[in-house]
Amino acid sequence: MDSWFRSNVLSRLAGRKQPPEQPAASTADTNELIRIGQEIYSSQFERLDLETFAQRIAESLQRHLPAIEHLQIYIISGDGQRAVLRAATGAVGQKLLEREYQVDVGGLSVVGRVALNRHDLLLPDFAQEQIHKPHALLADMRTEFAIPLMVNDRVIGVLDTYSTRPGAFSAGDITLLRAVAVQLTMALDSLQLYDEAQRSLRENQALFQQTQSNLREIERLNYQLTGRAWSEYLRLQSDSTAMMLDLDSGQITPDAEWTPTLHEAAAHRQVITIIQDGERRVALPITVRNEVIGAMEFELDADSTLPEGVLELCEAVGQRLGLAMETRRLFDETQRAVQREGLINDINSDLQAATGVDVILQRAAQHLSDALNARQVSIRLGTPADNAQRKA
Repeated sequence: MDSWFRSNVLSRLAGRKQPPEQPAASTADTNELIRIGQEIYSSQFERLDLETFAQRIAESLQRHLPAIEHLQIYIISGDGQRAVLRAATGAVGQKLLEREYQVDVGGLSVVGRVALNRHDLLLPDFAQEQIHKPHALLADMRTEFAIPLMVNDRVIGVLDTYSTRPGAFSAGDITLLRAVAVQLTMALDSLQLYDEAQRSLRENQALFQQTQSNLREIERLNYQLTGRAWSEYLRLQSDSTAMMLDLDSGQITPDAEWTPTLHEAAAHRQVITIIQDGERRVALPITVRNEVIGAMEFELDADSTLPEGVLELCEAVGQRLGLAMETRRLFDETQRAVQREGLINDINSDLQAATGVDVILQRAAQHLSDALNARQVSIRLGTPADNAQRKA
């Protein structure tokens, strides 16, 4: 772990644009840096949410670095316009978090300037500052040091530290904090990518569930429409929609009665086999888009053996029969629609050719009588009020 941290973190720190050169950290500071880096590195693999991770690291940094008396970690918003407080130490930090504290990028605050300029900013003594002042809840603070958290020249956050003592941060503290900021940046960037991936996954799952729910609702409506369409189609049929075929005599007779076996096959949507009155009865539903539109039944000898796979064959035949009947129904409906459209066009042409209101009304009444097979047709123009006024 130590060799990994030295080779990756310290090398990145060396290549990062720095303010004026500072003395190197001492061996003790380096050891402290390694311990903090190890804690940051190991915490990433616990898959904490970003706020929990940032709060844990903020409290750890304050414990390990005595010069820090208050510490904050900001994350830049998605639009890049605001730095949002996501972790802070102490009672004051808790209050700021509860208020969902944030500052404008490029504003007068230290964090806002650091986020915009992408450079560290050290204020050794607020008493000497005319522009920068700490938050009212941090009025007793005298020193502030803020570091941008950068990934490929893009600021993703700011590490902000305070002390009540003027000039509290030594050159070693500053070097140490810069190195910690590099490691913290890598960890936060990794967590943000993980959070985005998880959020995208949740959104996709929610979209998938919504799509499945919509498909189920469409399927349910299709079933209802299919059932209603078939009920209307059968109601309008003049030909028999039921038959019984005697294979011994070849005689076909209309028989609309539903046997218990047919009822059961239609109700359970599956092949039903029973032995009754010395006969084996096999019934299966006729389906269209999973909607039962009928059923058929076969009578066999009680001791006859059904070949393997014959029931599956029967189910397939029932589905194919359903599709054939559905095709016929759609064809008949299309023919009726064509006939209705032709009748409407004929009536319209006849009415257009009529002269005078009374002739139009007579022809309309005659056409409606023919279409509805009505014995009498009454037509009134205007409203009852118009009629009363006219009589007066």
